[in-house]
Amino acid sequence: MSESLDSPLVRTPHSEVTATLEVLGLKGVTSGHLARIRSDNGRASRVASAFAEELSSPPVSQDLARLVPMPAHMIADLRERFVGSHGFKAEHFDSLAIPRPPLGNFPLVLPVAYLGSLRATLEFYWAMCRKRFPANWLWENLKLDKNSLRVWSPDGQESKWPAGTVRMVGLDLFAYWDKKDGTCVADNRASENAPMPGVEVLALVALAPALIQAIDYERMPGLDMPGLEATPSGKSAWSYAPIVCWFRDDRGVRLHARRVSIRHTLYASPAFRECLPS
Repeated sequence: MSESLDSPLVRTPHSEVTATLEVLGLKGVTSGHLARIRSDNGRASRVASAFAEELSSPPVSQDLARLVPMPAHMIADLRERFVGSHGFKAEHFDSLAIPRPPLGNFPLVLPVAYLGSLRATLEFYWAMCRKRFPANWLWENLKLDKNSLRVWSPDGQESKWPAGTVRMVGLDLFAYWDKKDGTCVADNRASENAPMPGVEVLALVALAPALIQAIDYERMPGLDMPGLEATPSGKSAWSYAPIVCWFRDDRGVRLHARRVSIRHTLYASPAFRECLPS
C-alpha cells in the first residue's frame, strides 16, 4: 500500500521508488543529476522546494475521476463502432495494451482511433457526441475543412496524420487551468512547446459523456482543443482554437472556438503526458 503524502521518503516502498525513477529517467533525469543533488545541500533544497511547489495542488477529486469509464470499456465502445468500417479490424483494438495513467492534475488514459483525415476524425467523434446528447450545437463559423482547421505544430511544420491507427493516449486534462487568473491557449502552447491534444479531446467527450455533463466551470472547466488551430469565418487566420462547452440550461454539448490570445478562467488546456510503465 502506498504511504501517505506526509510519510518520510525512506519509508516509500522500493517498487514505487523504482517506478518514480523510471518516470524521471524518461524525462531526461540521469544518475549524475541525482548524485549532484545528494552532494550539494543548497541544490537539494532548491529541488525540494520546486517539487513542493509543483505538487502542492491536490489532484482532481475522485468524484470527477469516476466519471471517466475504464479504458477497457472505452476500447470496447470504439471497437463496436469501428470494426468492419473505415478500414478498421478487430485486431486494431484487441492488440491494445492498457498502460497505467500518467502523472498530472487530472491524469487519464483513453483509446483514440484516427480516420483518414483530421476532418473525417472530427466528424466521426462529433457524430458520436450528437447521438449522446440530443441537444448539441456546432458554431456555424467553425468550419472543419482543411482550409479552416488544421493541427497546430510547435515548429510550424505539418506532421503526418496517423490515419488508420488506434492508440492509447495519456492526457493531463487540467494541465493548464488557472481558476483565478485564467490562461490563454497561446501561452499554454508556448509553455508546452510540444504537440497538444486536439481530436483526442473530442474523443474523450464522446467516450465519457458523464464527465462532460459535469462541466460547471468551477470544479470542472470547459475544455480547449489546443492541438488544433482554426480560422472561423470572418476572423484572422489561425487565431482561434476549438473548445468544448456544456450548457446546463438545455443540457447540451457545444463545439465552439475561442481566440488563442485571450485569457479565460473557464477553460482548461489538456496536454499529452507519457503513461507510466505497466
